[in-house]
Amino acid sequence: MYSDSHCHLDSFSEEQQAWLLEEAARDEIVLMLTTGLDLETSQASVRIAEEHPCVYAGIGYHPSEAVPIDGDIYGQLAGLTMSEKVVVVSEVGLDFSGQGAPQDAPPREIQEACFRRNVQLAKELSLPLQFHIVNAHREAFRILEEEDAFYLGGAIHEEVASEADLDLWLGKGYYITVGLRVLRGDVNGREFAKVVELIPLERLLLETDAYGAGGQGALIGPAMVKQVAQKVAEIRGMSPEEIGRITTENLRRFLRIKT
Repeated sequence: MYSDSHCHLDSFSEEQQAWLLEEAARDEIVLMLTTGLDLETSQASVRIAEEHPCVYAGIGYHPSEAVPIDGDIYGQLAGLTMSEKVVVVSEVGLDFSGQGAPQDAPPREIQEACFRRNVQLAKELSLPLQFHIVNAHREAFRILEEEDAFYLGGAIHEEVASEADLDLWLGKGYYITVGLRVLRGDVNGREFAKVVELIPLERLLLETDAYGAGGQGALIGPAMVKQVAQKVAEIRGMSPEEIGRITTENLRRFLRIKT
């Protein structure tokens, strides 16, 4: 069995969703987390999760969609937790990448304020957090420290690429995801493989970050996580089945899913 700890099923058409979920079932993907980027996509993620037993939902504001503090927005987000399928505040964090980031990415101060409010929301709801963090690990860590929020638990979705950042989050017992990046054969991919070796098995998650771009060609969906598991297994000298089982158990534990 395998699991996808981070994808965006709402970004695909209903027809594509049906096909991708059928594919996932054939490939033994037994658990998926589909996550929002803002209020609208969070609402869509919850609807999808409620329709499929193996899918759960995350709610929150992505740093590229960060907005000034608005009590009504966060009230509506909180209202989504009436659904038992909402298990995490995600996808939240900070993205200071500059190059490659959306041209209209909000200023750092807006991102930080929005991230802080998402963290506060997680505390109000007693939910763990799943982070998108790029070139901002120390800044995100500082805000969590100031908000006294480490006890909630968390997972770093945007793969940690350095040993220093890995140590930072492992020190707080956080989970680290490995996604499609590990499949790359370039220099950065080889460097990332070194980090993959260092993640404790009990803190490892797998993901695809599957997102429908609206273009032509083959769809990348949760089933692709099986290839990620195969590569991680190769790096660590294990079987893909072992990696799949362990990371699925980890995801259930992180999201507090009992079945």
